[in-house]
Amino acid sequence: MTTTSEPRKWLLAAVLACGAMVAFFAYAYYSVVYGGDSASYRYKLSLSLDTPDGVKKGYNVVEVDYHSVQIPARGVMHRIQGQAAYVDLGPGRRPLIALLTRVRRADEVSTVGHPYVPRGWQDDLPPGNITSRLCEEDQKLSKSFFERIAIISRCKETISIATGDLPDLVTFADINDPTSIILVDPNNLSATLGPGIVWKSISFGFTQDQITKNIVDILPWANHFPKYIIVTGLISWDSTITTLHDGDFMQTR
Repeated sequence: MTTTSEPRKWLLAAVLACGAMVAFFAYAYYSVVYGGDSASYRYKLSLSLDTPDGVKKGYNVVEVDYHSVQIPARGVMHRIQGQAAYVDLGPGRRPLIALLTRVRRADEVSTVGHPYVPRGWQDDLPPGNITSRLCEEDQKLSKSFFERIAIISRCKETISIATGDLPDLVTFADINDPTSIILVDPNNLSATLGPGIVWKSISFGFTQDQITKNIVDILPWANHFPKYIIVTGLISWDSTITTLHDGDFMQTR
């Protein structure tokens, strides 16, 4: 005689079996696609500005993860976790925000002659001419890409960088309205941020500090930033790229 509990046992067993199969195939897929080497490092971009009210500072710590892939082709992929650097310039003043990215400008393409020659920050990554200068001698000893990233992850050097090595800088006419975004010229801060605002220092280094995650506390709309915001004055090498989106401000896994 079959009791009412027996069908339930069969159903539970079937659900568990299906779950185990899904987990197995997911693990197998991950092993094939992402199996292999991996390494990561964290960088810190620090901004310091002289203002009529004194020195104002801000920074971000971002993690860059690399992993080898097998499908659709063998190679190395990356992803980042972190947020833009925010500098509060004081009451009544617009803030300065250094994004995670930088859009390649049309005039830069005409200079180098090819749109795909990277200047830095185009793929969320800091410029190679910066990262290669830190722990330079140790990096030269590395025998593989992932070994070099491991060396970088242990590096604790910091260097000063030029305005030309920065990601895109922005501010807002109204900090509560993301559509009021304004590009900031790194060589003429006062034009958008107000008189008396000038650079004091810009530094970049590798670190083991915690990833910065407080931008949502400062900009509550960052979690629901409009997918694409048209930015006045953004003259890209690609006429279709005239916008910024949420990934320019914050990226999570």
